[in-house]
Amino acid sequence: MSDASITDLVLSIAFTFAAANMIPVEWHLRQRRNTLPYTILISILLIQLLSTLSLTFGATVSVAEIGTRIESSQGPVTIELDQNVSEPMRVVIHTDLSLGLDAYGYDCHGDGCGSCFHARDVDDGWAIPFLLTDPSIDVVAILVHFGDAFCYDPCSESCDPDVPCENIDQMVGLAKRMVAWSGKDVPVFNGSHCPFDADRPTPEGTREVLDLLRSDGPALVMGIGNAVDSAYMIRDLAETDEIHLIDQLVLEMGMWGRWYGKSSFVLDGRPVGDANVLNDQGSIKWLIAQPKLPPVVFVPFNAVRMGLVTPELLDAMVVGDLPVSRMIGTESRDWLNHWHDEFNDARIHLWDVVTMLSLLEGSDFAEHQVSPSMRRFTNEKGRDYLTLQLADSVKVTGFTCKPLIRGFGPPLIAMHVDVSNTESCANNTITQLALLGINRLDDLASGAAGSIDDGDINDGDIDD
Repeated sequence: MSDASITDLVLSIAFTFAAANMIPVEWHLRQRRNTLPYTILISILLIQLLSTLSLTFGATVSVAEIGTRIESSQGPVTIELDQNVSEPMRVVIHTDLSLGLDAYGYDCHGDGCGSCFHARDVDDGWAIPFLLTDPSIDVVAILVHFGDAFCYDPCSESCDPDVPCENIDQMVGLAKRMVAWSGKDVPVFNGSHCPFDADRPTPEGTREVLDLLRSDGPALVMGIGNAVDSAYMIRDLAETDEIHLIDQLVLEMGMWGRWYGKSSFVLDGRPVGDANVLNDQGSIKWLIAQPKLPPVVFVPFNAVRMGLVTPELLDAMVVGDLPVSRMIGTESRDWLNHWHDEFNDARIHLWDVVTMLSLLEGSDFAEHQVSPSMRRFTNEKGRDYLTLQLADSVKVTGFTCKPLIRGFGPPLIAMHVDVSNTESCANNTITQLALLGINRLDDLASGAAGSIDDGDINDGDIDD
């Protein structure tokens, strides 16, 4: 039995007795691997306990499958580490991986726009480790584009796609570092620097992703940034009658349900903009108007607001010598501080983790056929902007919305857990699954550290 397996067993005990504050407990224990020889007796006792739980829950749980535990109204549930997958899902990730970056963003337009140069959202950095390490996912390529982190100041500059973008270079470097830690051969490409322009040539990196699909076969495209590179891909594939090379396009955006017809979401009484739309309104407006599209799935705010990270969790992640945990914990702090200043809430959301989970077998999301449209609003500063509105449809439109999380179950976790009426359970489960991906990447990084050539990774100010 490996040290990692014993650690996972001990963590299971910790979560059974620490439901009220379970996330920090796990991460403090993760830093104490040197004490493993003293935990063998406890682990043996826990194996007996797990055998009993297996009979009780009607699920087979092996030692190798023990990861961490979530707490639900149905009791503690084991998250499985190993999934037997005959054919992993091929996925292309479109991301604005702005972990650790200060930059301009969509809210820079209009009066007072210079004040919006600040830390940018970190959720992509919490989702990608899971995607790189989950056996049910085959990451074909990572395409990095502007989004939360603009390449220019929109108050005083225009965007030139031919000018190098330091922000994107740094995001590409971070993505390459995560891939190197995973030990996989996943290409990372530099995508769009500027908002979508239907008359502009497709960026070189986006073309290279299309060439990969043409040579290796179709894949699902998951957009956890804006829709700029998705639009370029759709345009080029439609021209050559190759739309079939995208199995499905999954986008994190849209105003649905009680938010339909509204200018923004509301979180704790304060408006929250639909950033992935606002960052490049023209790309999604163009995309939904196209006659030739793959199946399109929207994962809106209703679902992606679940999953919370606390200051205590970040504090625990930076303790010890686990490189992925330490990096993500450190580089998430400025975004948490900014979020607290804006919303008076000391918790940040894992929006992209929910979008990622919506792809996985074992995640149960409600699905609605919708008709998408764009609606114009004017903000308090007099700036016009567009929002993506998702209206339920009785007809098959080719557009689907996944707005509500109903539960999680096998093979993702060992038994089905209904989270539809328990937000605290949904939040905790999502955060635990994000941590599971980070744990996995840390385990792989410990074996790959000697093979990573930092000279090949342009990672800006990100420390390892």
